Amino acid sequence: SCAIADQCRMLNEFVLSLGFKKFGLVGNSYGGWISLRYTLAYEPKPEYLVLIDSAGLNPSIGEGDPEVSAAFVDRVMTMSRYNRREVIEKMIENNSHPEERIRSQDLRNIRSRTLIIWGELDALIPPAYGKKMQEYITGSSLQLIPGAGHVPQTARYAEIASLITSFIRE
Repeated sequence: SCAIADQCRMLNEFVLSLGFKKFGLVGNSYGGWISLRYTLAYEPKPEYLVLIDSAGLNPSIGEGDPEVSAAFVDRVMTMSRYNRREVIEKMIENNSHPEERIRSQDLRNIRSRTLIIWGELDALIPPAYGKKMQEYITGSSLQLIPGAGHVPQTARYAEIASLITSFIRE
């Protein structure tokens, strides 16, 4: 299933089955959304989060405006290596319910150390969302990556790896 709730449930089963007491989550885009929702809903909580151009805050996707949803799908399709429109549409359909979205005030409940990484040129989810996350997640830090888009770890992999490694070692 592409639904955030199902992904979080599977992640929780994985964490519990391995008996993790201390762990962190790193997620890009949809994976960031899953990481956020998991952190808000499940125990044990991750020690740290690394959110890379994370989805989940955008209230306009799938909210009954077919033009907005179609434009979003088109943007994702131009970036997707899989080029599977029906998969992207299903993800939007399954996750457009209000209970799946992360509200700004929900972010205030996150206590895990959090690093937010955002490509300055992200046309899919603009850097303003990263700034909003930093504003609401207490103690979080935001690193904007110049010249990078929605998946900065592909274009600037050494820099991203260094940021994450330094953050985890803190």
